Amino acid sequence: MINRKRKLAFIMAWFLLLAGCAKEQDIPELIEPVVNNESYRPVEYGGVAKTETAMADVVPEEYCHFMKEAAKVSEITVDLGQHVEAGELLAVMDVTGLKAELSAKEKELELEQTLYSYQKKICDEQVKEQKLKKQDCKKSGAKEEAAACDTQIALLEENRRYDALLEKHKETMLREEIAGLQERVEEGSVKASHAGYVTYVKNLEISDQAAAYENVVIVSDYDALHLELQEDISNDLYTEGRDGTYDEIYMFLNGRQCSAEIYTYSNQELIAIQSAGLYPKIRLEADNLEKSVSPGDKIPVYFKSSSAEHILRIGMDSLYNTGNHSFVYVKNGDGREKREVRIGYHNDIYAEVTEGLKEGEWVYYSSNAIMPEQYEELPVAKQDYAPSGSGLSVRGEPAYTQIYSYTQQEDAVVESVYFAKGDKVNKGDVICTLKTKPGKAKLKEMEQNLSALREEHKEALKEYDRQLKELDGQIAKAKGDYARQKKQEKEETSEQTVSETLARQLECQKNVVLYEKKSAQAQYDYSYSDMQREYDNAVKVNDGSGKQDICAKQSGIVGNLNIYENKKIKAEKDPNLFQIYAEDSKKYSVNTKSDYVGAGSKVTIRIKDRGKEYESRVIGNSAARGKVYVTTREQKVYVTSSDSLAEGSYAYITIPEDIPEEAEGAEISYASVSLRDVVVLPAGVVNEEVNALNPDITRYYVWKIVEGNFVKQYVQLAETLNTEEQVCVLEGLENGDVLANPVVNQE
Repeated sequence: MINRKRKLAFIMAWFLLLAGCAKEQDIPELIEPVVNNESYRPVEYGGVAKTETAMADVVPEEYCHFMKEAAKVSEITVDLGQHVEAGELLAVMDVTGLKAELSAKEKELELEQTLYSYQKKICDEQVKEQKLKKQDCKKSGAKEEAAACDTQIALLEENRRYDALLEKHKETMLREEIAGLQERVEEGSVKASHAGYVTYVKNLEISDQAAAYENVVIVSDYDALHLELQEDISNDLYTEGRDGTYDEIYMFLNGRQCSAEIYTYSNQELIAIQSAGLYPKIRLEADNLEKSVSPGDKIPVYFKSSSAEHILRIGMDSLYNTGNHSFVYVKNGDGREKREVRIGYHNDIYAEVTEGLKEGEWVYYSSNAIMPEQYEELPVAKQDYAPSGSGLSVRGEPAYTQIYSYTQQEDAVVESVYFAKGDKVNKGDVICTLKTKPGKAKLKEMEQNLSALREEHKEALKEYDRQLKELDGQIAKAKGDYARQKKQEKEETSEQTVSETLARQLECQKNVVLYEKKSAQAQYDYSYSDMQREYDNAVKVNDGSGKQDICAKQSGIVGNLNIYENKKIKAEKDPNLFQIYAEDSKKYSVNTKSDYVGAGSKVTIRIKDRGKEYESRVIGNSAARGKVYVTTREQKVYVTSSDSLAEGSYAYITIPEDIPEEAEGAEISYASVSLRDVVVLPAGVVNEEVNALNPDITRYYVWKIVEGNFVKQYVQLAETLNTEEQVCVLEGLENGDVLANPVVNQE
């Protein structure tokens, strides 16, 4: 691709020169070399800097939607490329179990409050009974018995206070559990936090189980763009960019240099990132980015340090040194003169001249590079650069991106399957029939449990009624005895003493039994209702034979059929039965391998052997890049990621309406990079030079024609942007420069 000219005939002086470039203001001591070419370069104004280049993707602002706890995805209600408004339903999680648990907790709280209200009344009656006893003891002069009543009353009051504290604690704990369950149930309806386009949905073909903090849906706002590097924030580019190591971070947009800033995560966000052990990509922000680029574009970003702008400069290969003095050879007519100079900033290519030279003078430089013998002049003119990626074949068949999964929650055997993979089905169609093992036995056992609970409660009520009847008799007797005693007192014939409050004490005991009976009834109603609900649910899917018909809840195409007749379903190991694909969700699914073709990227679809092309656009991606997202909600930071496809990175592309169905084997091409107003050259114009001291360092140069002379001009480029035919020059050339384009002798 690039002319590779490696010259090993560098003399020791050139070696020492390169070695000395590592230290600022430290120019190595050299002697005048002997080289292959007599080469001169003009002294000119320009910049001297150390620059690093990183490629950035233009990505929209992405809003992640996830669960805080692992959950099963019942349905994703949106499709890739669909526009949604804030608050619109995106996905439904299976919260059936959570709803049942919430209902049970709410009933448990209601029961707890009911039982406590009866317990308070029981305590009130017991205290009242002790006070009545104390009253009788005082009247009869039984001081010890009266003191015992005081002790019992104090004990009851203390128990009352303890029970109140315990009840408050129980209710608080239950209310907290209920609030937590309510939040999780509400989260089960995943709604859009921001308006935008759906660019990612969890692939339910692989699994309908979503881990905690796994993205289920991502919504992107194409009106808010930023840059994202391939490197994550564990890279030095982030820390150095954040700490101000670089004098400037910039890129070229529409031929104009524009500044960029590294997005700095807050301490709270960094703590969450470190805790999760997952690192998001380095993100950069720039003003008015939306006016210059489009989602899916790839552009280089420059990180410049140790820089000086618009200074008089020469090439480092023109410098020589004797002791503490630096000098150059200045062209003088047909010869050259030695002149001492002072040097300021420098990098491995250029050095600032502070004294000794002026603009327009020509200085000698060491060169063993071979100048072109035959060439044609090539004027430099900036242009847009968007080379296409290699043709990629669409996967065997188009992919469906809106998928509904069907699973089985208990062990079963497949009795019948009525459809095959690829068949169209309507809502309500029976897809298969399962037979569960328990059948009648399970229903019989549940019926027996209900019957046993009824009988047990009936016996308990009989015992309470017996106690109440007995107390009624005692109360009636006490009242009768007291009435007779009062009559005898009038006749002065009474020898027995009947308590005036005995009947009232017995009534307190009767009330205690009544409240205990009501407590038992409340406990029974709670338990029986729970068991009856379980039985009713079992009856819905169990006709006594254990057969269950699994019906389609949506119309669509049967896909990923995981069942066949007589297959044994193990709910814990393999609960998946089949999936139904929404017919209108068909997309091209392209494995871009190591490339990332972002949402919004333009693509070209070409039908083999027809020569016809169709324009389309990427509307979403898989998660194979392992991208990490940081989301802040209500001052809480969440670090999320998406499920990955091990076999590659997939881009999903809309299928043009007018494309024929047999185009499933079409080729997809896309812009691997999208640059505007840059220098693009034929590959043969750019030459490569390897550092003799450090073979890992490679520099690139072109032959620029200045006043009829060849000038070796170093340029900056990124090899990843180049094709076999073209090279994109990022820095070093301007409009109007004239280059020597080698011409190959055909003879």
